[in-house]
Amino acid sequence: MRALTLGLAARHPLGEEELRRAASHLEGAAAALATKGYEVQTLRVSTRPVLSDLAGWGRKELVEYACSLQGALDRAGLAFCSLGPALPGDGPEGPAALADMLVGEVAARGGAGAGEGEAGEGEAGEGEAGEGGAGEGGAGEGGAGEGGAGEGGAGEGGAGEGGAGEGGAGEGGAGEGGRRKGNPALSASVMVSTPERGVDAGAARAAAGAMVSLAARTAQGLGNFNFAALGCVAPGTPFFPAAYHAGASSLSVALQGAGIVFDALAGGAGLSEVTGRVSAKLAEVARPVVDLARRAASELGLCFGGIDLSPAPDLDDSIVAALEAAGHGPFGGPGTLALAAAVTTGLRSTGLPTCGYTGLMLPLMEDALLAQRWDDGLVGIDQLLAWSAVCGTGLDTVPVPGGSEVRELAAAICDMASLAARLGKPLSARLLPAPGKAAGERTRFSSPYLVNALIKPLSPIRPIASAV
Repeated sequence: MRALTLGLAARHPLGEEELRRAASHLEGAAAALATKGYEVQTLRVSTRPVLSDLAGWGRKELVEYACSLQGALDRAGLAFCSLGPALPGDGPEGPAALADMLVGEVAARGGAGAGEGEAGEGEAGEGEAGEGGAGEGGAGEGGAGEGGAGEGGAGEGGAGEGGAGEGGAGEGGAGEGGRRKGNPALSASVMVSTPERGVDAGAARAAAGAMVSLAARTAQGLGNFNFAALGCVAPGTPFFPAAYHAGASSLSVALQGAGIVFDALAGGAGLSEVTGRVSAKLAEVARPVVDLARRAASELGLCFGGIDLSPAPDLDDSIVAALEAAGHGPFGGPGTLALAAAVTTGLRSTGLPTCGYTGLMLPLMEDALLAQRWDDGLVGIDQLLAWSAVCGTGLDTVPVPGGSEVRELAAAICDMASLAARLGKPLSARLLPAPGKAAGERTRFSSPYLVNALIKPLSPIRPIASAV
């Protein structure tokens, strides 16, 4: 199982006792699952949208709260906490405030934290820009820790492709001789489209500005691993960084399901067989998990929020390998969209109580074979968006040049958000500007949760400047 996520009903600011109780509930539920042989990879907490709860707080107060919350999470033994999205009513400064909270300091006015400029390679702490510059004004002290983050949380600092280069991190984002920087347990997001309001272009631009800020102010730009733009994502998903909560406290489950889909399709499956085989195998495997989790939630006095059946990959546990096992050719070729649609229909026809995305996930840099298909030219941003019409991918862990402009990032976010609004489905965009890297180069992230990949431009054809 990828995760147990506890959605907290308590309002921000959260206290020590609330977090200790949350940790106890999660550990109890994980222990109940372990007695039946189910290993839970991560225990997570999702909260009410922090900016809504703390409306009227200044940026400095919000950052101080985020830093104190990180300390309380550490003491409770919780490594993953999602603060929820900036919502339309939170104002235009909301996304920048969330970026500050992840970094652990208020951005210098007019600097990279304001959302403009290019992220520099390497560290951006203590006022030094890395190679390539950190935008006007520099990044300032207090960039995020140098460990990778698992699906929007704190990582343990293992090396990515090519070793730990560029200042690989210690556990929990420690670097520079053991001095931890930033708030690595925290994740956040920005809601850029809703079924009621459609696409908010201003929110998309603000989310893009926050991404540029995080790329410039966190080591290797990996603060963006804990941040996403959301389209029509409802509360209750257990997957990070999109998770947030509403209502009574509840327990939800995220599946590690790529291998289950592989087992369903191994040996080949005609397109007409795919949906039934995926549905039957997932129901067989996941129903006992649902029964155990529901029972554990009841014993702890919690609601059961459901299971997100999205078959999340994990580097070499590849969803692309599972799809190719059906025998329809390499992923990205003709028929890929039809296959993705058939699998997604299977995910949504198990009869189990589901939540979150419950769709085919394609997080580019979390799946080694998917990253290879990207490098080979079979997968691109346009294809990922097209497949999003029939599955739950969006643009997840997509590497982009470190010099990507806010307008380019915002345009890609708006594409995702428009699909979500038009189709009434949850999608997200987690874009990873690679500091100091240009299109045609490879990323050199040192996260244990990401494989490195080829960087492609967001705008394959840049506009030609008009003659003066």
